[in-house]
Parts: sequence; structure tokens; C-alpha cells
Amino acid sequence: MTNIVFRPQINRVNQELNRVFGEVFNKPVQELLNEKKANHFPAYANIEEQNEKFIIHLSVPGFDKENISIQLHENRLIIGGKNEHADDRKYQLAEFNNTSFERVFILPEDIQRDKLEATAENGILKLTVYKSEKKAPLTIHLK
Repeated sequence: MTNIVFRPQINRVNQELNRVFGEVFNKPVQELLNEKKANHFPAYANIEEQNEKFIIHLSVPGFDKENISIQLHENRLIIGGKNEHADDRKYQLAEFNNTSFERVFILPEDIQRDKLEATAENGILKLTVYKSEKKAPLTIHLK
């Protein structure tokens, strides 16, 4: 049997240390994170793999088609968006004031680069990336 000994003085020291370090380290970081959240948001994604293609659904509420860019650099698919707001309001809480996002996806090498499709409807961006046909391995005969 184990005896549990309660030591209130250790608990008070622990609480005081948490308070001091919380004021010093957490508050400025939290304020910075809240400010960044107001200007940038994560565009959540679902990626579905089918036999002949990948389908990427990206949540981009509040972004018009004109404000979304899609680029393919080598095998990196870069999707970004930016909303320009006319006023410079300062919010205490801005959970849906999304002004920008960027997502980068690494695609397989064997895709059809000329056959990418993108549509946007109801705040969902849908990208279809078609796979290339698998090439049979090349056998080299020795002479």
C-alpha cells in the first residue's frame, strides 16, 4: 500500500512558477498567434486516391475564384488565396475574417501535368490530378 502525502507548499510554489512563466512567455506568444490567426487560416484538405486520379478538396470559404492561385512547380502543387479588405478594422476576435492561405502538396512524379482540373463551388475548391499510365519496366539484354 502506498501513502499519498499532500504538500501544499510545493503546490503553491508550482502555481506561482506557472503564473510567472505564463505571464513572461505565454502572453506575448498567444497575442502573436491570435494576430496571425486573424490574417491567415489553414485551408483544410481531403485527398482521395482513385485508380486513375487523385481528388483534392480544399476548404476555402469566402474566397472568390479570382483570388485563388494554383501553380505546379515540378511536383509541388501550390494553392494560395488572398482577400483584400478595404478597411483596416482591428478585431478582438476574428474567426472568419480570412485574408490569406497557402497550401503546398507534393505530388507523385507520375501525373499527367497537362490534365489538371480545378473547380470551385460553395467554398470548396476541387482539384483533379490524373495519374499517368504505368510504364512496364524496360529489360536490357546483354550482348
